[in-house]
Amino acid sequence: MNLILFSGKRETYRLSRGDHRFNHIKAILRSSPGDVVRVGVVNGPTGRARVTTIEREEILLEATWSDEPGSAARASGPPVTVILGHPRPPVLKRLWRDLASLGVASIRVFSGELGERSYLTSSAWNDPGQWLREGLSQGGHTALPRLDRFSGLAEAIRAESCDEREEPARFFGCLSGAGTLSIRGMVERIPAAPSVHLCIGPERGLTEREEALLRAARFFPVTLGPHILRTEVAAILLAGNACGAFVPA
Repeated sequence: MNLILFSGKRETYRLSRGDHRFNHIKAILRSSPGDVVRVGVVNGPTGRARVTTIEREEILLEATWSDEPGSAARASGPPVTVILGHPRPPVLKRLWRDLASLGVASIRVFSGELGERSYLTSSAWNDPGQWLREGLSQGGHTALPRLDRFSGLAEAIRAESCDEREEPARFFGCLSGAGTLSIRGMVERIPAAPSVHLCIGPERGLTEREEALLRAARFFPVTLGPHILRTEVAAILLAGNACGAFVPA
């Protein structure tokens, strides 16, 4: 946890025993009164907080919020949308965390034709914000991704076309084949685009029909190599490279 995250901006915070932030400050950071920790507000500023009191049942913090150049940028991530075929719920939780850590702007989860339909109503969806916020804390920024779920890829693509005012660069992951771009080729195309949309299929892959839908919607195929990757590996590989392309050299 590289950022102690809060839902609202205040000057003082009281953390009670049992709160994961209490446990992190006391057991992991081993902070003492007078120590300073990094803090942030979801979709808001970052700053620093001085530990004023550490007792058995509570910790008190006094926050100072930053107006330094770049602090606003930490509240907005790179304009990358991930359209993700629904994996098994434990995998999805990890991906929510890791994609949020990377700073993607939006995550759209769809039920693939080869996927398990019941995943869309699994208990993972009871509190996805828990995993997204954990990713923000790890990534040290405050930009919470937008999260949506769709019954199929066609619906996710239609939603994608409704949200964009300018044409994004669009890519989907696939095995090696004729006409595919390399990861380097994808990254070279990104600087000319206002935003990027990436599609990664579910654990059993995309069907021919789904690939045809993507090509018709002007998604370019990007090879992830000759080997079959797990969904979470493919998603992080594509999203990490896309997010990195927006970082100034």
